[in-house]
Amino acid sequence: MFLALELSADVREAMGALQRRLREGHGGWRWTRTEGLHLTIRFLGEVDPDLDARGRPRWAAAAAGVPAFRLRFSRLGRLPPRGRPRVLCVEAEDGEGRATSLAERVEQVAHGLGFEPERRRFHPHLTLARAARGGRPELPESLGLPHPLELSVDALVLLRSQLDPAGARYTMLESFPLAGARDG
Repeated sequence: MFLALELSADVREAMGALQRRLREGHGGWRWTRTEGLHLTIRFLGEVDPDLDARGRPRWAAAAAGVPAFRLRFSRLGRLPPRGRPRVLCVEAEDGEGRATSLAERVEQVAHGLGFEPERRRFHPHLTLARAARGGRPELPESLGLPHPLELSVDALVLLRSQLDPAGARYTMLESFPLAGARDG
């Protein structure tokens, strides 16, 4: 299980088009499925049903404490930033710091529920591809996007990941509205 931000249809479509363009000239990557693109806030791992039931109202409270916001995507990135790249991503500009605030609130809840602390600093991004094993991933020369994209964020979602030979499949379990988000 993990907590994430879902993409709007137009942002998902634009990211799929970007993946198709990049796939043509840049080998050495395993591309994520466009329908599975999301912005991870906190990975939880295997969660027993009791802990899941206790966590859901707390995730809802964490989300309700952060106002709805917008993220801007304008450039490609790589992780780690130096050395051999393992991830090709699109970086999110968190201008008002609300995605980071949401991640911090979620981390406090996770810690209170007994999850191991997250060791990596939160870096909002969409993973387009991961380096293929033994491959030499080729990076695009230009890291800018053809045009910036904006995403309106009004909810935190709890997702379940199921692995199969074709890649991970995600099922939304629950959506937790942010402060000021409109219902429905």
